[in-house]
Amino acid sequence: MRKDISSSLQLNVSYNKVKRAKRIVLNQLEGSFVDDYNKLICYAQELKISNPGSDIIVNISKDALREGRKRFLRFYCCFNALKMWWKSGLRPFIGMDGTFLKGKVTCQLLVAIGQDSMRHLYPIAWAVVDKETKTTRTWFVQQLKNSLDLEEGEGITFIFDMQKGLLESVKEVLPHAHHRYCMRHIEQNWCAKWRGGELKKLMWWCPWSCYEEEFKDMLNELGKLSEEAAKDLLHYPPQNWCRAYFDTWCKNGMVDNNFVESFNSLILEARSKAIIGMLEDIRIQTMNRLVENEEKIRQWKDEFSPQCMLLYHDFKDIAHYCTVVFNGDAEYEVSEGEDRHTHNQDTEFVVEGSIDEIRSYESNYDGLEIQTRGAIVSERDTRLVMRKKSQKNTGTMVIAFVGDASGASLPKDLPYSPKRLRTKGRPTVSSNRLQIEKEKYIGKLKRKTTCSYTMD
Repeated sequence: MRKDISSSLQLNVSYNKVKRAKRIVLNQLEGSFVDDYNKLICYAQELKISNPGSDIIVNISKDALREGRKRFLRFYCCFNALKMWWKSGLRPFIGMDGTFLKGKVTCQLLVAIGQDSMRHLYPIAWAVVDKETKTTRTWFVQQLKNSLDLEEGEGITFIFDMQKGLLESVKEVLPHAHHRYCMRHIEQNWCAKWRGGELKKLMWWCPWSCYEEEFKDMLNELGKLSEEAAKDLLHYPPQNWCRAYFDTWCKNGMVDNNFVESFNSLILEARSKAIIGMLEDIRIQTMNRLVENEEKIRQWKDEFSPQCMLLYHDFKDIAHYCTVVFNGDAEYEVSEGEDRHTHNQDTEFVVEGSIDEIRSYESNYDGLEIQTRGAIVSERDTRLVMRKKSQKNTGTMVIAFVGDASGASLPKDLPYSPKRLRTKGRPTVSSNRLQIEKEKYIGKLKRKTTCSYTMD
């Protein structure tokens, strides 16, 4: 700017004067950071008036109020339209993440993102907090619980990017909810020690395994290349990142948190603005995105989403390679090559599946009843019913299933498994160890200074 002013206006302007002028112009264009925080309560009131039923909350420090000052603590926003549409038919699958704001004020933005039937990201709620602590995270999860009527979290699945504090907050507020870890972040930590294309490929086949036997086979293949690599992978609890142990209520087999990261990239420019300007950008981008998705829905040729029909046809093609054997009772044994699973015609519940994605999308997919078992036909009203019932069970081996009512299960007898499955964190360091490391670091700095002085 100084060069432009000097060349065009023939003026010599100091650096500080140009900086002050730039600050004044940016405040006029985007708003002042301080003024926006003073206007935040009025902004929240306007949102409540224009969007009846929305949850807009502003928290101010009580200690600062006693001293006659106002200090911002938290802001929460969940529009009525967003929460009602989520309740009406979206999957019970929520990704949560936090990101820092840019600019003068170092606040934290917490977001809760869902997915629609086309796997498009669906913003549900967001909050701005003064700092990311267990108190603020728990407060955000509590407000989300109240907005969506989650009760104790039954049937709800959350996915995180290895933030242990956020996981603890969800467990405290929603004790019955299911949790997943983002495999991308696990891969990042795991690949810091273990590299190589073949190791990485086998590592990704582990979370994509849809039943426990397949998962164990992938672990054994990984262990043949490196036993330590397989052991390090199992330091992260498999029930939080492997499809074989996911619940069947969620109907979503995602093992990564990329859709939340995509939302953070959408608001990259907005994060550098003042708080009201940022919140307005998020609101407008969310509204525009919903309108664009609605226009895409109007272009559907069928009653169901293209993603749903694509999945249906894939399962239909897979079903042609399956064979069905009646066991003489109310169950069927479905075989695909060397893999088998059992099916109960009365309960319509898959006991265990080896076909890719069948277990994750068990019986319906966004309201569409998918015949994933195309060869299975009810024979109660046929003339062969009595003959089938008189037949004995084939006695062939079936894959065992152990899980709760939601379909979730825990890993047992895994190869290369440590004694305790827990999240691998940083090792504890004693105060004496810290003092020793500090003295070593200071000694290195002194030696470096002495050597540089001698060389001069």
